[in-house]
Amino acid sequence: MNSRGIVLNSFDIKENDKIVWMYTEKLGKISVIARGARKKNSKITSLIQGLCFANYSIYKGKSAYFLNEGIIIDSFQDLLRDFETIAYSSYICELINLSIPENEKNFKVFENAIKALYLIKNSVGDIELLIRSFEVKLISSMGYHVNIEKCSECGSSFNNKIYFNNRNFSFVCKECNNSFKEVSLICYTTLRALVNFPIEKIYRINALPEAKKEIGFITNVYLNEICCRRPKSLDMLNFL
Repeated sequence: MNSRGIVLNSFDIKENDKIVWMYTEKLGKISVIARGARKKNSKITSLIQGLCFANYSIYKGKSAYFLNEGIIIDSFQDLLRDFETIAYSSYICELINLSIPENEKNFKVFENAIKALYLIKNSVGDIELLIRSFEVKLISSMGYHVNIEKCSECGSSFNNKIYFNNRNFSFVCKECNNSFKEVSLICYTTLRALVNFPIEKIYRINALPEAKKEIGFITNVYLNEICCRRPKSLDMLNFL
């Protein structure tokens, strides 16, 4: 089978082989055995580098997928230009790896990941806001509907005060608040834009640092529920 895919992670096995985790358009997240990938002058070595986006030829054996060949679409090596782009692009791949079960496919997640990497590569817009957008859209794709239009308890529209209910991942009005964290109006406005704007249009949004920080707190609550463990890339991001 031929499918576009992006390399999420890999590790060595045996003497010359590697197991590669990739997120593919047609098969979803899969682990692939790349035979001979560690041999000198191997033709597939460049295909299994982290972040590599390629059209892969994959075949399934009795118990595993195997990489046959491929054509690189974009190696995304430009993302290795500095610490910030390395950290954020690694975070995108790690989030997918932690949140998506094996053999599960979701074209929207795949599409948003590729778009996000191209936007980072070309320095389009605010990179931190782009990441918040990717998180919001990943959360929605995983079945956690981020409803910010109305109070989750009484169904009324929000007026002045808005609160984040971290117990069931929702937003409530002042009347329904039960000691939940208040969300600033600028955070609410920015978050609503992230929900409604496609990821390639996020560069049109201007966000204050405090709004991005608040949104990061909210998305982390969701992601801690979705992911089995904390993404290690976050440790790098804390230095930025």
